[in-house]
Amino acid sequence: MALSHLEELNKALTWYKRAEKLSENNPLLLFNMAVAYDKLERYDEALRYYVALLNNADAPISVKEKKRVGDRISVLRMFVARQEDGSIMTQKKTTQPKGM
Repeated sequence: MALSHLEELNKALTWYKRAEKLSENNPLLLFNMAVAYDKLERYDEALRYYVALLNNADAPISVKEKKRVGDRISVLRMFVARQEDGSIMTQKKTTQPKGM
């Protein structure tokens, strides 16, 4: 990932965190934070926000979107579990889960 893109994601997260203090259960904010963390390969944090989004009863997302988010949660949970077990190779290309 290009450095400039990473910097933009980090800047976005700075603003998202500020917004979260004002509206912590905003579905769009939860989704944007999950995706940003996911792209930054900070999968534990991405999981936290994807799960929060699905648990948010006010989230205006379709059944199809819920399934996609749920599928991503499943992939990331498996990936994180394997990482914690040390069963994933350390090379960058082999450690990234397939994206959304």
